[in-house]
Amino acid sequence: MSKFINISDVDTDRDILTSADYKTHSSSNLRSSNRATVSKVIICNTSDNEATVSLYVYQIASPNSSYHFFRLVKIPPFVTFVWDHPITFNISTHNLRLYNAGTSPGLTLTIQ
Repeated sequence: MSKFINISDVDTDRDILTSADYKTHSSSNLRSSNRATVSKVIICNTSDNEATVSLYVYQIASPNSSYHFFRLVKIPPFVTFVWDHPITFNISTHNLRLYNAGTSPGLTLTIQ
């Protein structure tokens, strides 16, 4: 399953993978898991300007901890950045987030 997202927000933390994207384990759905696994994140900067991005897992409930995979990586205009290290986390307690900064950023994100 791949998920495609276009992002043009600047200086925002955006949830790119949440429990709404998965069938989570519950009393009515015993066969599902709360584990989300992402094998690759592809970030294409489609803007004329440099983008600065961070990818992290954010704990939804208190204490709202963040666990970064990369932080403030600069992606030049019209360049694609590929993060191909597997990411696994509990989707019922955490979200995968992307922070996007830059002047008039335009990103196309592919999550595999």
